[in-house]
Amino acid sequence: PLSPVDNAAITQQMSQISMVQGIANLNSSMTALLASQSSQAAGLIGHTVLTSGNGLDLSGGAAYGAAKLAGAATDVQIDVLGPSGSVVDTLALGQHAAGDLSFTWDGKNSQGTPLPDGSYTFKVRATAGGAAVSADTFAAGRVTGVTLSSTGPMLDLNSGRQVALTAVKQIL
Repeated sequence: PLSPVDNAAITQQMSQISMVQGIANLNSSMTALLASQSSQAAGLIGHTVLTSGNGLDLSGGAAYGAAKLAGAATDVQIDVLGPSGSVVDTLALGQHAAGDLSFTWDGKNSQGTPLPDGSYTFKVRATAGGAAVSADTFAAGRVTGVTLSSTGPMLDLNSGRQVALTAVKQIL
């Protein structure tokens, strides 16, 4: 304090010192949090993760996808779409309860012919009593690397996509 007799000045200066110290502590905490997130992201390399999306990455004759049904469905079908957007195969999953569902596509078209490895997409068609049941879709990808950005760690996936660590819904 520059003027020890002035109580208001002492209080104000002490408050400023406390605020500066608080900001320094917050900065240290944020640095530690980012380091922890980076370490967590690096630990995912080689693992498969689910993120929001409808991509299917066909590799070695198999592709994995998932969805979450808003309600029970008496009929669930997965339409697999090729690069042009046309349906190349349909998977009939039948009846399914509300909640999570997963599927593996064998990489063959509806005639049973193997398709080339690459990127495909899928749509979920679910109905109950003739009414549509909504579904959120999730894409699977293997983590091949981590890129550190100003917004936090980004996961590099084998499909070439990049997703934020916070976008991971499940680690498989």
